[in-house]
Amino acid sequence: MSKIRRTTAPNVVWIFCDQLRTDALSCYRKRCEDIHTPNIDAIAERGTLFEQFFVNSPICTPSRTCFLTGLYPEQSGVYHNEGFSRELRFPESAVTVPETFAAAGYVTANFGKSHVPAPLSPWQMNDTAGGLVSDPRASGAVDGATIIRSAANDHIIAGIHADDVFFEPERVAQNVEKFLDEAEGPFFVRASILQPHTPIVVPEKYAGRYDAEASPGKIVRHPNLSRFETKFAETVRDDRLSEHDFRLAQALYYDLVSWIDDQVGRIMQALRRNGLLDDTIVLFGSDHGAYVGEEGVLDMKHTFAPQVHRVPFIVSGPGVPRDHRRSDIAESVDFAPSLCALAGLDADPQYRGRDLFSDPEPEYVYGTVGYGAEGSFMQPIYGAGMFDDTHGWPRRACIRTKRFRLDMNVRIDGHVPDAAYEDIFLADVENDPEETENIASVPEFADTVMRLKGELKNHIRNSVEPDLSAVYAGFQYGDPPGV
Repeated sequence: MSKIRRTTAPNVVWIFCDQLRTDALSCYRKRCEDIHTPNIDAIAERGTLFEQFFVNSPICTPSRTCFLTGLYPEQSGVYHNEGFSRELRFPESAVTVPETFAAAGYVTANFGKSHVPAPLSPWQMNDTAGGLVSDPRASGAVDGATIIRSAANDHIIAGIHADDVFFEPERVAQNVEKFLDEAEGPFFVRASILQPHTPIVVPEKYAGRYDAEASPGKIVRHPNLSRFETKFAETVRDDRLSEHDFRLAQALYYDLVSWIDDQVGRIMQALRRNGLLDDTIVLFGSDHGAYVGEEGVLDMKHTFAPQVHRVPFIVSGPGVPRDHRRSDIAESVDFAPSLCALAGLDADPQYRGRDLFSDPEPEYVYGTVGYGAEGSFMQPIYGAGMFDDTHGWPRRACIRTKRFRLDMNVRIDGHVPDAAYEDIFLADVENDPEETENIASVPEFADTVMRLKGELKNHIRNSVEPDLSAVYAGFQYGDPPGV
């Protein structure tokens, strides 16, 4: 397929969620009668849905950085949420996608969550109203009836927001609507919706759309996972949370996705009433997915399990095939060159990845999470999560093909781990779609392990290693996360 080069500049609307699973959208489900997301489904009907889209890091700051810069974590040095710290140095030469569009005469604006490295200023306008964590107590909600708390640390897991108090996250769609009503193109605008990120706070009128009693509850734990995934689950799992509250929180997650779908509908309606829809590229996606019951974990990310690593990615608009589903593997860094090509712009030479609408499918896609430095924790802001009694939390890297997923520890306590700490996990995705059976030690797959391990090591060979001493010195462990 030849490169797309437009003679007129299309507008761009990027709707970007946080911690959204693919199976929360009816357009991604084989049986969708129990899930209803008509506005997001409508974008898929007008465009192309990617069934196998994987993020290059399964956690907020590094994932968002990959989308915006077209760089893998190995090039940016942003491997975990420590990358948000002002103490961390970032490559000065990095050119973000919004900056490429601004240089071509676009007006660029972000509304909602940002959560990128402090040195990055991608947008000409950045209004974060509605993009911070919601506290249901602000609406007068009370424990028991409308707030679910962790029995382990008293943090709020989920809650119901009273309808007689304005739900602050609605400012994102509200502000995007206002921008579109006043826009003079071309423009590139992002609606960065924090939801359904923890705490799962749902407006009262959306609560109860999904039956808590029908929720799966704490899904059976699998004994054959990697030590990394097992330790992750042990660290974040709240075994003292009652089965009732667990199921209710699961249902509220999907209730909240219904609210997201309505926010998408507001944005799409604003495009229609202003006569902009036919000339606008619309992209919908998420920075990563989430556990919603698997291994007894609720609304957390961080691993390469498919419910976290795989995310929705839908593109519609000029030059995009309509009502089309793609099964080729794709990754976050494909966003930058693909969007530039659709808009008729030359992609910055730094952008990795491929143009999804003209370049061939790659053999591999990648992911990385964690610094693996001396003093690294799984949850750095809390100071929680060691790999074992003597080793900090590792950096873990992943390589995927159409059939296999392999991930392994590649750095721990500032060093390349020896074989005993590599903790290699291999899944045969074709025969084990939930990716819960580790076949790395099965002789039949020895060559596959050797080949994928070699490719992965080649990918990470020249990784940027930032100095984290000032970052860790500034952390006050135990404080709740502010973003």
